Amino acid sequence: MVEPINALVKGAYGQLLNYFHASLKLERKERKAGRIKRVYGQPKQPLARVLASAEVTSQIKRRLEREKAASIPSH
Repeated sequence: MVEPINALVKGAYGQLLNYFHASLKLERKERKAGRIKRVYGQPKQPLARVLASAEVTSQIKRRLEREKAASIPSH
């Protein structure tokens, strides 16, 4: 039961999440009047976060962009 789910997450569903599905990331927590307020950044796709990172080499960034382009069906 676990193996088919893992294959799906590593395959099509994982690509959908990484390349096209934007997510929020927690930037900070603020305490006001004894309550905690969570402040989130702008929604971005995980791929956009990787491409914006200075820690990732340009070779890896180009490979990821090619993989995304290959995952988009052509008409």
